[in-house]
Amino acid sequence: MRRLKVAILALLPDSGHVVPLLKVGAMLVARGHEVICLLPDECSAVAETYGLANTRIGPALSPIAAEARRGFGARTIFTASLDVYYRDYHAAIFARSADMVESILNELKPRPPDLILVDNHQFPDVFAGIGAELGVPVVFHDSAGGLHNRTGSFSVMVYGKQMPRWRELCILAAGSIYNVYREAARIYRFRRCGLPRAMARARTDLCTLLTKLPPRDGARAPTSARVSSTASGRMKYYFATGLGLLEHRQRHLALPPDRRVFGAILDVHRAPLPPDLKQWLDSQPQQSVVFVSFGSMVTLSAHRLRTLLSAFGSLDAPVLWAITGGKDALSPLPLPKMIRVEPFVPQSSVLLHPAVGACVTHGGIGTVLECMAAGVPMVVLPVMWDQPYNAQFVDDLAAGIRRDWWRLSDRVLVQALRSVLLSPKYRCRVSSIAAELRAEKGSEEVLAFLEAIAQASDTESWTPDSGRLRHDGAD
Repeated sequence: MRRLKVAILALLPDSGHVVPLLKVGAMLVARGHEVICLLPDECSAVAETYGLANTRIGPALSPIAAEARRGFGARTIFTASLDVYYRDYHAAIFARSADMVESILNELKPRPPDLILVDNHQFPDVFAGIGAELGVPVVFHDSAGGLHNRTGSFSVMVYGKQMPRWRELCILAAGSIYNVYREAARIYRFRRCGLPRAMARARTDLCTLLTKLPPRDGARAPTSARVSSTASGRMKYYFATGLGLLEHRQRHLALPPDRRVFGAILDVHRAPLPPDLKQWLDSQPQQSVVFVSFGSMVTLSAHRLRTLLSAFGSLDAPVLWAITGGKDALSPLPLPKMIRVEPFVPQSSVLLHPAVGACVTHGGIGTVLECMAAGVPMVVLPVMWDQPYNAQFVDDLAAGIRRDWWRLSDRVLVQALRSVLLSPKYRCRVSSIAAELRAEKGSEEVLAFLEAIAQASDTESWTPDSGRLRHDGAD
């Protein structure tokens, strides 16, 4: 097979959507292919942890988007999942997208790649336009695994589990009243910050840059946000990795007909631990350290931070907390004696260290997958979006324990942590899941899929009625 050149593109700086692309990229590099990453500046550090250099395309986060991110971790699951801040965040990034797209085109036009690999979460029509401009197939990846949004129930979508119909209706009614207020506040803030003009300007600039942008329902201008469920029917090359196959087996969910689902990409480059962190972990007893990570998107409120720190102070176990900003993010709160705080760590390398015995996480799909692959049980405290569903899946599998913020106290968290640290059932169960994930051989399947697309040289990757390529030769 000829050597491929694959471009990994992103406009959002969210690790949960970028990291799966980087794992595919690291796998391709290990097999002798060329990979170029064109990601927002905020993604450069995480790209380096997978041995990939990022060609910067400019920052994605404006002050408006950064403010929206700070509001995510202080709300209930319902309001954080459906809050208008979510729309502010993506609208603000879209307003800056033309500059990033121009940088991408300037980099790729002199020597176009064989494939473009992107995440399907937002802006799929913009990526399709880039592919059409370069005459290159666009391959869309679903970072969520492709199954959790097919369960149908509102309560499962938002809370990750079924609940009585009366409670579901009450939550919807209260949420509707709340969102009327929030929408009014959003429109005021939206106009005060000049986002409508900035978004209109971005659409005009994108149409100038992407002259071959395929039509979308009769309108040529790209939108600020497209949900994957409506866009997926137009994606010819659409695949998922992660926990989809495990979920298919455990929950007996049908695999989606509009995409291919492969196993997790596990055999990838992992950045070495910094020497001082490695020395600290080496000095701890085996399976004694609690690793804490709430990802790149969640900024917890002061009340939630105090609850966590109080629990860690009572646990009498070493704690490693990776949080943006490091110790400054936790000041002026008093830190327990046995806690170590870092602004950034190579997460997969930390989880594979034998000293790590448990993980406290928000339930992002990337962290859940890496914990399962490393055989580390979890205490999951979901905040928004697919995290409640992931948390419930972890709990149902006995790979960890789900706890919700509205019922969380330091005593409840300590009990959960002691259970996953001391009870062998969690460690044994997550170890068996790790073996299942390794047996799926996701890397080989994804590699064959991408090579087949490149060999077909079919650039019609965004047409309403196009079929999907099957690397096994099936129609």
